[in-house]
Amino acid sequence: MAQTTPAASGQPTHQLQLAFRLPNPDRLKRIALSKPRRNDIFIAYAPTDGGLVRPIDEAIRQQGFDPWIDYDDILAGSSYETQLKTGVREADMLVLVLTENTFQNHHILDCLKLAIALNKLILVVARSRPLPLPDQLACLGNLHWLTVSANASEAAFDQLALHIIHIQVYVRLMARAAEWQHHQQSHQLLSEEDLEAVQGRLQWINEHSIGQFFSLEAAQPFLQASTEQTKALKQQQLLQRTQPDIFISYSRPQRETVKDLVNTLIRHGWKIWIDWENIPVAADWREEVEEGIRQAHTLLFIVSPLAVRSQHCQWELEIAQKYNKRIIPVIIDDGYDRDLFKTIGLSSIQYVSYTKQAESAAFKQLLQALRQHLVDAKAYTRLLNRAYDWQEQGRPDHGLLTAQALGEIQRWCRQRQIDDIHDQRVMMPLLPLQEQYLKASQLSLKGKRRKGLLAAAAIATTMASLSVLLTIATIGEIRALVLSLEEHKGLDGLITALKAGKQLQRNSWLVTLAKPNLRPQATTALHSATLELREMNRLSGHAGDVFDVAFSPDGRTIASVSEDQTLRVWEVHNSRSSQPSFSHRQAIVSVDYSADGDLIATGSYDGAVKLWTPAGRLHKTLPKLHQDWVAQVKFSPGGQYLVSTSFSGQIHLWNRRDDFAQPVEMSHGEIPVGTVDFSPYGRQLVTGDA
Repeated sequence: MAQTTPAASGQPTHQLQLAFRLPNPDRLKRIALSKPRRNDIFIAYAPTDGGLVRPIDEAIRQQGFDPWIDYDDILAGSSYETQLKTGVREADMLVLVLTENTFQNHHILDCLKLAIALNKLILVVARSRPLPLPDQLACLGNLHWLTVSANASEAAFDQLALHIIHIQVYVRLMARAAEWQHHQQSHQLLSEEDLEAVQGRLQWINEHSIGQFFSLEAAQPFLQASTEQTKALKQQQLLQRTQPDIFISYSRPQRETVKDLVNTLIRHGWKIWIDWENIPVAADWREEVEEGIRQAHTLLFIVSPLAVRSQHCQWELEIAQKYNKRIIPVIIDDGYDRDLFKTIGLSSIQYVSYTKQAESAAFKQLLQALRQHLVDAKAYTRLLNRAYDWQEQGRPDHGLLTAQALGEIQRWCRQRQIDDIHDQRVMMPLLPLQEQYLKASQLSLKGKRRKGLLAAAAIATTMASLSVLLTIATIGEIRALVLSLEEHKGLDGLITALKAGKQLQRNSWLVTLAKPNLRPQATTALHSATLELREMNRLSGHAGDVFDVAFSPDGRTIASVSEDQTLRVWEVHNSRSSQPSFSHRQAIVSVDYSADGDLIATGSYDGAVKLWTPAGRLHKTLPKLHQDWVAQVKFSPGGQYLVSTSFSGQIHLWNRRDDFAQPVEMSHGEIPVGTVDFSPYGRQLVTGDA
């Protein structure tokens, strides 16, 4: 994708300065082993510089990251200093906003010292390069300075945010590459999703001035090995990792205790998902965590005062509850808040205590808890994962259950009902997607049986009838299409010619026998139609497949969305594109303009619907109410309403009058809704099954 064209003559250029230091090998090693638990970026600044900081914060959020900043993240009931330190510890990078006021605030210096001690990636942002460098920054050593400029102040902040994010990705990539070259372990290579995300970020780096500072030579063997492993796994149909048995949720200070427990479980044959393995470089690590929870049949929640209060641990617990996972609390420190323990839903679950008995006795109790109802937990998880694999592949028929597999699951369901009565325990109900998967498998098998019975009886009659009808209808259709080419020119003519060409190709033998002169006539018409077309322009820059495009109402711009998770807005007359926006977490599949051109709507496989300005800046993220992939977004002809559909069968009608706050929900039942449109006056909706 070409860089943004410099400001036209006479327009002011807005500049910001960005400084960074490439880490030494020792720091790279520690970065490779670290992982943020809540926020990606910590912004350190003096309170008097809020006017400079807020646009930086907003621009970073536009790209889908969640910076830690005091006016959003300081909570009541805890000291300011403690929360600052926690924010630095849990972040991946510290961005220091440098002005003449910076080091008048002792909190900033404390945060900087802590970030250096923890080997965090540190970047410095300033309006102009300070000469000389403040003494407080001498500890950072030699800094590389970049000038980030644009023809508008807002665009300069957007450029700054992109530089910050891509520097972070580069450093994490080099750290992982160095670690892999040292150990040569396959699990350190990039997953397919992470490899695609990294390649998209590296393309941006190479196309901008930032590329001259960042050599990728040292990472090439690592990237090549990751690519080869992904190809090999695809060929073996083993792209998914071996499914884990147990997901472990814990608070970072308890890592050493948890490591001992993990090693003991592994020695007893359990497969463990733990977040210090296979840390993503550029892909969303939260999605990796959620996938790990879904694939495991059990979540061990390591109970400690910090874990019970941790928002990240609470989030992992919510994901486990969302998928109806078996949860086993393991208490390693009984000084936790009992009320909070009850609030997050753990007080009613049988727990294992490592504080009131010997470790060997506690582990024996844990093994008993893991083995209890293990067959049911495994069967439930197998069905869940098969249903999600089917969903992620687009619900293909070949992903449905065979007759034998369906019979086994039906027997398991009946056994669950019996166990539910006899054991007097509440069985976790099947999720809607699991039920849809079973129902689709049943219908598919019934349809195959019905087709088998009817096929033999109908084949002779059908062949006799179709041979006559096909001859008449097909030749008539081809002749009509060829004749209509005399009236249709340009794009309409090409479409008509292509229809004729397809029919000719499908029924070549029939045309040759019945109307031999029709073939050269149709071929000549197709050539004539294509010669009259000329390509006006070509827009390129997306790193993945383009899924949808839309013209603005005035025809001056085009919005495009892609598998690479970005929205781009193009100027038709010069092919110039806005900076790509990375706000969505998965592929963006649908885009539409409002009638007045003031808003752009996008829908994504991450289930989110977002609104953007005509320049491609994030305006608003609508409440995330879709329970599955968003299939399409569409504005009404007057622009008053926005409709969004999803593969869960939900249809949401959003009203501009209440700022799209609360939609009217309609439903297609359990059938995915693939397409939607308004009537010309916006009074009716039509939807189509996916």
